Amino acid sequence: MKIRQEYFTLGSVAETEFEIKKSVFISRGFPISSEEEAQEITAKIKENERQATHHCSAYIVGLNMNTQRFFDDGEPSGTAGMPILDVMKKEGITNALIVVTRYFGGVKLGAGGLIRAYSQGAVEAVKVSKKVLMKDFFKVSLSFDYTLHGKIENWIMNKGIHVENQNFSDCVEIEIWIDGNDFENVRSELMDMSSGTATITMIGSEYVPTIDGVALL
Repeated sequence: MKIRQEYFTLGSVAETEFEIKKSVFISRGFPISSEEEAQEITAKIKENERQATHHCSAYIVGLNMNTQRFFDDGEPSGTAGMPILDVMKKEGITNALIVVTRYFGGVKLGAGGLIRAYSQGAVEAVKVSKKVLMKDFFKVSLSFDYTLHGKIENWIMNKGIHVENQNFSDCVEIEIWIDGNDFENVRSELMDMSSGTATITMIGSEYVPTIDGVALL
């Protein structure tokens, strides 16, 4: 099975808040899959928080980061949406939306202050939403004789492979998730351990978020 392209994105929907010269900024990060989703989320935030002064945002969609949009929402041109987008590009994240909401506190920040504030908002959104690497994982079923159970169980534990299901009938059947990049090595090791008697059946594949190489299954 062909391994799909890896990409960085945001791992969860999260928000944080900070204050600069009496203006309150609320940073929100969202993993998304389309422009339409980004627009719907932003519209909902605006609807729910009409009293806010600005809802500035940026999003990137596509494995090659080919769709990029930013919105100043009334702030001076280039002082809000673009700084948010710049942080996202620097982090290399895609399929993600960041919205920074501002409640004006009465003190103007100036162009430089706004750029710093919205850049900080984007950085904070990435931090709380947690940057993850999406990797293609294969879900496979292993079938083998009971005499190999202890050996294969230890092997799975030592490799940190995630086990989803186990079934004990005429033989042992285990469903596991394997990093697509490691699949051939895993299959080779399993065949060696079982002297070619084990059976590996591909069930499917799925993008899985990982942090520092650990799958968040």
